[in-house]
Amino acid sequence: MGRNAAGVRGMRLAKGNEVLGCNIAREDEDMLIVGQKGIGKRVKFSSIGEKGRAGKGMKAMTIDAKTGKVAGVTRVSDEDDLIVMTKAGKVVRTPVSSIKVLGRQAKGVKIISLAKDDSVSAIARIKAQV
Repeated sequence: MGRNAAGVRGMRLAKGNEVLGCNIAREDEDMLIVGQKGIGKRVKFSSIGEKGRAGKGMKAMTIDAKTGKVAGVTRVSDEDDLIVMTKAGKVVRTPVSSIKVLGRQAKGVKIISLAKDDSVSAIARIKAQV
């Protein structure tokens, strides 16, 4: 490509959608998704098929009043820990092994209890010590 090239379209997003994260899929790891309401789940990368360039992707989490919008996504393994942070300043560290591996259509499990006016603002993976 030359200096003026704009590149290629990686993904076609619907109006109002945005990319929250990007990871390299590894066979020994899962994708972890957490919603703003504290609901999260692990999904096997193998359950998410490969898509070609400029595709629309696949739905990985149901968004509704129970889950809220997606707050964060990362890749994890059983040995890792997860840090969940809220807008009110609450921080919880939990082992990833305690979070169920579910299918793409499942809602998920409660990862953090929140006050009515609080929501998840960020998540972080704490990689296991080798």
